[in-house]
Amino acid sequence: MKICVIGKFEVKVLTRNEHCPPHVHVFFDKGEMRLEFSFVHNDFEVYDTKPIKNEPLEKEIDNLITALKKKEILDMIRMRWDKIGIGTCLENKYWDLKKKAVVDKVDANQNTSQILKASYNISDSKTIIRLKNYEDDIEVML
Repeated sequence: MKICVIGKFEVKVLTRNEHCPPHVHVFFDKGEMRLEFSFVHNDFEVYDTKPIKNEPLEKEIDNLITALKKKEILDMIRMRWDKIGIGTCLENKYWDLKKKAVVDKVDANQNTSQILKASYNISDSKTIIRLKNYEDDIEVML
């Protein structure tokens, strides 16, 4: 599903054989790049580029990411990802209650709890997280 065109970059959420982590495919004249996004923060990072020798310049990537972080575009990306049925990809990760962020299992401590379930509420632009051993859900406004 095409999301948008920004300069020389065509941004899509593909619908077949997709997998975690959440990402968009960015096609350009010399290759393809995948950018990872999240359901708990509003940033992107380069996941990979094919072929690596054709990775766009850092400034081009920064400009692309700035454009993709606009609320209406990022909301559309999350909505399309959610629509293909993969979900938030947060289950079995760990939530740090003090940092209010996802952390790796190796960084888990007394302030962290395993994420049992997470869902994205499109209309409110928020992620609802259910934690192990906690009654109340965590709501992350995006």
